[in-house]
Amino acid sequence: MCPYVDTGLHENRTAAERANPSAYGLDRCVFRLDDPIVDNQVVSFELESGTRGTYYLAMQGPRRSERRITLIGDAARLDGVFEDGSFTIAYTDPDREPIVWSTKGRKLSGHGGGDVSSVMSFFNACVGRSSPPIKKVEDALAGLVFAASAEQSRTGHQMVTLQDNDFYLNQA
Repeated sequence: MCPYVDTGLHENRTAAERANPSAYGLDRCVFRLDDPIVDNQVVSFELESGTRGTYYLAMQGPRRSERRITLIGDAARLDGVFEDGSFTIAYTDPDREPIVWSTKGRKLSGHGGGDVSSVMSFFNACVGRSSPPIKKVEDALAGLVFAASAEQSRTGHQMVTLQDNDFYLNQA
């Protein structure tokens, strides 16, 4: 028996999932090779403009399972742990003070409150209460292309090179 079986203690599972976790694949060892969960990932990128960045994702920690984010750019670095609700932006310019903020004390849900926030932003834009956060479909496509390319690189164990035209819809 694997000592690292997902017990579901930190999830709101349905009654059916609690009654028969095997039927939903919820009682598997988290370190099994056939488990498709991304435990960690590093994405480095450079844009034609010269902007460079690194995205680092680790879904585990020394004391507990945690989601830690580090984004490194030319002008600043973002570090945070979602479970702690603590995030810091440190600038490369020594004259700029770091920005530290916390989500502690706020009512949060899945993914540090991001799930509810995303759904509410979408809903409010649909009913006309607010403008859509993304004005052009090409901007949404760019994020999707970037994420899909990072996954292609991870699963294919290879570098993926994108061109400008990879970010535009063919209007044929």
